This record gives sequence, structure tokens and C-alpha cells, in this order.
Amino acid sequence: GLQWLLLAQDEVAPSTTSVDGRRTHRLKLEHQSIPDDTGVRCPLTGNSLQDANDAKLLRKLEAQEIARQAAQIKMKRKLEKQAIARAAKEEKKRQAMMAAEERRKKREEMKIFKQQEKIKRIQHIRMEKELRAQQVLEEKRKRKEAAANAKLLETQKRNEEKEIRRLQAVLLKQQELERHKLEMERERQRQHMMLVKAVEAQRKAEEKERLKQERDEKKRINKEKKLELRRLELEKAKELKKPNEDMRLADHKPLPELSCMPGLILPGKIFSDCLMVLQFLRNFGKVLKLDSNSDSLTISHLQQGLLNMGDGMHEVQDLLVSMLSAAVCDPGIPAGCKSKTILGDHLTNVEINRDNVSEILQIYMESHSDDPALARLAVSLKTKAFQAHSPSQKAAVLAFLVNELCCSRAVISEIDKNIDCMTNLRKNKWIVEGKLRELKNIHAKSVEKRASCVRGAISHTFNGSTFRDECQRKEKDSEEEEDEDEDS
Repeated sequence: GLQWLLLAQDEVAPSTTSVDGRRTHRLKLEHQSIPDDTGVRCPLTGNSLQDANDAKLLRKLEAQEIARQAAQIKMKRKLEKQAIARAAKEEKKRQAMMAAEERRKKREEMKIFKQQEKIKRIQHIRMEKELRAQQVLEEKRKRKEAAANAKLLETQKRNEEKEIRRLQAVLLKQQELERHKLEMERERQRQHMMLVKAVEAQRKAEEKERLKQERDEKKRINKEKKLELRRLELEKAKELKKPNEDMRLADHKPLPELSCMPGLILPGKIFSDCLMVLQFLRNFGKVLKLDSNSDSLTISHLQQGLLNMGDGMHEVQDLLVSMLSAAVCDPGIPAGCKSKTILGDHLTNVEINRDNVSEILQIYMESHSDDPALARLAVSLKTKAFQAHSPSQKAAVLAFLVNELCCSRAVISEIDKNIDCMTNLRKNKWIVEGKLRELKNIHAKSVEKRASCVRGAISHTFNGSTFRDECQRKEKDSEEEEDEDEDS
């Protein structure tokens, strides 16, 4: 049969390569057919194919066996290497354990040596402490002996000082008794004097309180009298300020007979309207910018204008134009009333002059025609000019414009301003009157004080009053002045 040989590791690879080469060459030869005479290859027969398969299988088995043997060899070598490595590791571990044991022994020896050194050092320290303790005890014993000797000397010295102090205390006690007797005598005398002074002070205080009560009573009575007089004066002033009816006057006098103004031909109603117009122009002409006409206008000029005589007619027309212009601007025409001329111009946009003043006056009066007389006058202005009316109608128109202008914002503002000015003037008047009263009181006090000083000097000269009486008199004067200040 076959014989197996163990090859070395370097011989396995060449043997495997040679076997594979021979097998490949043989397979090529088996598969190659023999050519015939014609040069064409003939296919293999059936027996040759079976032999080839058997050979192939045999070679495959041989290759598997060779591979298995190679794997076994490889595994064996691997196990050998592992055994060698394990043995080396065990050897190294054993050496490490031996080295550790050696180090442990050295540490134990070093520890024992250190303990011995420590014991020696402790013994040396204990011996030093014992020696030091003996020295301390010796020093303490010496100090105790020295202290005992010093204490004995101190006791002797203290006894001597105590005896000396006892003798001194006896002497001081005798002196203190004598001084105490003197102080008791002085205290008794002082208390007696204090009692006498207290009785005297109480008597003076009672006298002073009685005088003060009398003075307060006099002050109260004087104050009540002054208040009563003041009340009566106020009531009298209040009664004097009350208005009295003409029929209640005690001294009735006949009214003076006044003569008529020279050249006056207007009736009373027209004259009153003219006076109202003039007074309005004097008071509010500058506010409404009517001062150019109000400076030169008089009652005679106004009468001539109403009667269509002379230059007064033009002055009245100018006055009417200026007053109507101011009335159209403020207070103006009420809402919902006619406010345009025949040509369709608004009244505020029309320049008022002598030619169109009648038309604009008619529109303005028609919008304020609450009074039947004014309504009739407005209807009359549609057909007749202002100058064609009677003096009474002209005066009524001027009075109507004055009443309308009294409702303007400028006039109302001027009235409020004048009222505030009058209020401030009254307030300033009251302040000035109060200051005057204060000055009068101060002047009266100074005069009275000066007179009292003169009387005091005279009494001091003739009666020989003391300085204390003068001080008391000054105090009383000051108190009286304070009371008078309170009353005022």
C-alpha cells in the first residue's frame, strides 16, 4: 500500500505545487483527442471518460488527504507554540512571585527596623521628660520656699500698716464727728432760712396771683367793653350802609327845578334813546372801534342828524354804518334767517356804506323782528330809506343797535374785565385801610408808652421808687401792650 512520510514545513509547499502541476498536465492529455488522417480530432470513447473521472476523483481524494495532513501539522505546530508560550508565561509568573516575595520580606525587615528606631526614640523622649519634670519640681519647690518667706514678710508688714491705719482711723473718726456736728448745725440753720424764704415766696406768689387775677379781670372787662363798642360800631356802620327809601328819610328836601337844555326840541323818549347811544359810545366805543365817531358826536349833533339838519345828518349816517357793521360781525344774524342781499351776497362779505345801509339794516332787523314795532319798522325800510323816517324811528333804530351790540363778545369781555378791576380795587382798598388802622394803633401805643415813661420818670424823681418797682412797671406795660395787640 501507500506509505506516508512526515515532511518538514519548508518541504510542504514545493511538493503540493509539483503534484498540482502533474495532475493538470495529465488532464490535458486525457481530454485531448488523437487527430485522424483528415486532420480532424475525434472524440474520446466511453471507457476513457470513466477512467478520467476515476482518476479525477482519486486526485481529489489525495488532495483532500494532503490538505488534512497539512492542517494537522499546522495545528500540531500551533499547539506546540502555545505550550512553549504557556511555559514561558508560567516561568515569568513564578519569577514575578519570587520577586514580590523578596520585596515583601525587605518591607517587613524595614518595618521592623523602623519600629525599633521609634521605640528607641520614644524611650529617649521619655527619659528627657522625666529629667525635665525633676528639674521643674525642683524649681517649684524653690519658688514655694521663696514665696513662703515673702508671704511671711508681707504679713508682718501688713500687720504693721493695719495698726497704723487703725490709729489714723480713730483720729479721723473723732475729726469726722466734730465736723458732722458743725454740718448739722449749719444744715439746721439753712433749713430754717429756707423755710422762712419759702413762706415769704408763698406769700409773694399768692399776692402776685391775686394781682394777676385782678389784672386779668380788668382786662376781661375792658375787652368786653371794647368788643361791645366794636359791635355797636359795626351795627351802626351796617345800618348806615343800608339803603333808605326816599319816603323814610327824615330830612325831606324839595327837588331842584332844572331848566331845559338850550336848543333841545326832541321829546323825552327820543332824548333818552340819544343819551343811551352817547353813553354806549363813551363806554364801549374804543372796544368796538367806534371812537372816531364818538369823539366829535354830541347831543346837538345827534339831534340835528335825527332832524336831517346840517352836518349832523352825515354824522348820524356814519354812526349807523359803523354800528351796523359791528352788529353784523358780532353778534351777527341768527341761523335760519335771511342773510343775503338782493344780489345774492352775504352780509358779512358786503362793504356797508351810506348807499346800501338801509337795505342791510332792513335784513338785519327782519332777522331780529321779535318786537312788533321793530317788525313794522323793518317792513317800512323796504320802501323808504333810513333818512326818510321820523326822528323817533331813527332813535329807535339806534337804540336797537345799541342793545344788540351789548350782547357782543367784545362788550361782555370788557364788562367782565371792568368788574374784575373793581373787585381788585376794593380788595386793595380794604388792605390799605387795614394797614392804616394798624399804623394808627402802633402810633397810639408809642405815644402812650412815651407818656407812661415820662410819668414813671417823674414819679421816680419825686417818690424815690426802687429799681425793682420800675422793672415791675415795665413788665406790666409790656403785658398791657400784648393785651392791646391781642384785642386789635
